[in-house]
Amino acid sequence: MSGPMSDVNDLLAAFESGELLRPSPDTPNIVDLASAVGGLVGASTAIRTPGGDALAGLIGPCDHLVLVMADGLGMSAVRAMDPDSFIPCHVAAELLTVFPSSTPVVLASLATGRWPAQHGLPSWHVYLEEIDAVSTIIKYVRRSDDKDLSELGMDPGDAYTVPSMMESPRWDPASYLPKSLVGSAFSTYTSGRSPHHGYEKLGDAVGAISDRVKRASSNTISHLYIPDVDYASHSAGTSSPMAQGAAAGVDRALAWLANALPSGAKIVMTADHGLVDYAKSDVYSIDPSDPLMAYVDHEPWGTGRTMSFACKRGAEADFEVLFRERFREGFYLLTVDELKELSLYGPGPLSPVMERRVGTHMAVSMGAWLLDYDYPKVQYEAQDEHEAVSQHGGLTPAEMLVPMVVA
Repeated sequence: MSGPMSDVNDLLAAFESGELLRPSPDTPNIVDLASAVGGLVGASTAIRTPGGDALAGLIGPCDHLVLVMADGLGMSAVRAMDPDSFIPCHVAAELLTVFPSSTPVVLASLATGRWPAQHGLPSWHVYLEEIDAVSTIIKYVRRSDDKDLSELGMDPGDAYTVPSMMESPRWDPASYLPKSLVGSAFSTYTSGRSPHHGYEKLGDAVGAISDRVKRASSNTISHLYIPDVDYASHSAGTSSPMAQGAAAGVDRALAWLANALPSGAKIVMTADHGLVDYAKSDVYSIDPSDPLMAYVDHEPWGTGRTMSFACKRGAEADFEVLFRERFREGFYLLTVDELKELSLYGPGPLSPVMERRVGTHMAVSMGAWLLDYDYPKVQYEAQDEHEAVSQHGGLTPAEMLVPMVVA
């Protein structure tokens, strides 16, 4: 698998030691949860997995399901909570999320029941050959200027190519999400075009779900997306009062909902990822004038923890030498063939769409380190200054382990 200049053996050693976690279909995971939920609600595109059957047994029979995505509330955040509070007391399993541990990647896996290798969304930022530019795929915009991809000639079906399971459930679906996300291309996709209900306060959302379930005359599945913990952790750090307060708010809301729901209803909560704090000294920066850019066809994409590059034909060796000279202390550099052999995007071959979106090389953080590409922007983006903030997208246990709560 690895050549004389390969980082694969070092990465495998990090997996062996537990310093990093390797995605695996043999460990309970987010794709298994999608399989369990899809089977429960009768989604015609659901794929049955042994792990999914086991998680379905933990959920048990029900007439109504409330599936909660608490963005950023990984197991590290759960362990920091009061052990007697609602969420820690109802953790039925610990799951591995998918890689990269980035929101659009994980939500696409949960919606489709497919690994990233198949659903084709490799990161937060994605190079799209259809527009010859990098997109912010969850916002459905070109990264440099936030121009809607539809205005550039793309159709959502070209960006999101594997259908959501929620297009075909036997149960009646509905989605509850912050008002700013209602009707967005990505939310519409992952929800299978089910009805969207926007909320301003989390209490309003859980109240609306309780009312819906109580009035229902048939089976229902209600999706609830909560961004609070992710936002607070990014802004102030995972151990901050802001992040801990956000987690406590989610805990109180779910405890209230569990008490308000009728018998026969179940809550299943998970997270897309956890986060890792980092300091300014952990950040490596590159920009369009960087010498590395002489060896690539276009600007890199991904997240700070996992950055993808498309090398010019014949320039691969020079790129690898220069990258390792500068970043070997914080990043593993993998070729696309090594990524495939390691099955980091999940088992099986890459789909044709994924093949087009992964580039030739990926830099994977060894821990808290980030690569910041200062891409050209039409407008300056002001950023708050923090001594330490948090990020995700990598393979550390804090990012990869998420809860499965059943109540």
